[in-house]
Amino acid sequence: MPKVTVIELDTSARRALQQGYEQGHSPAFRKRCQMILLKSQGRTSGEIGQIVGSCEMSVHNWVHRYHDQGIEGLHTRPGRGRRAILQECDLEAVQLEAVQAAVKEHRQ
Repeated sequence: MPKVTVIELDTSARRALQQGYEQGHSPAFRKRCQMILLKSQGRTSGEIGQIVGSCEMSVHNWVHRYHDQGIEGLHTRPGRGRRAILQECDLEAVQLEAVQAAVKEHRQ
């Protein structure tokens, strides 16, 4: 039988995680909040992984990150993902119109 780490949550932490799970801005953040809530119920990482569709090691990593950084640690860090190719603030109005016209003409 694997050792089960149970996270003890006070009411404010449980409320914050529940709110993050129900109203979080990204699906990844909601999933991570759900992991922590399930872990506080005494479930194993394997069970939680099956419920949320993740691997056991990922659950371990998010539990450790929550333990170290709190609910703020469950947010995706800045700089992850693909950078924007084109931003409006970088272009003059004339250039913006030319780029939009070119995109409209050749939509590939």
